[in-house]
Amino acid sequence: MKPYGGIDLHSNNNVVALTEEADRVVYRKRLANDAQPVLGVLERYRTGIDGLVVEATTSLTQGARRARDRGWRQASRSASRSD
Repeated sequence: MKPYGGIDLHSNNNVVALTEEADRVVYRKRLANDAQPVLGVLERYRTGIDGLVVEATTSLTQGARRARDRGWRQASRSASRSD
C-alpha cells in the first residue's frame, strides 16, 4: 500500500497522521481546527503521500474542502453513516 495521510476531525481539533509504505507513522499531531497549519503539514509531506483520508462525525470542514481544492485525493466517510 502506498503512503497515506489521514485527518480525524473533531468539533474543536483534529488529528493529522501520515504513514509511509511500511505503515510506520512519520507524523502524528493533534491540531486546532485551523486550515492553514493543517495544510502546511500536508504540503511538507505531499510528494510522499498518495492520498488523504478524512474521517468526520459530521460534515467535512472548510479545511478538508481546501485540501481537496488543492488537488488532494480524498476518501471520506462519516463515522455515523452505515453502508
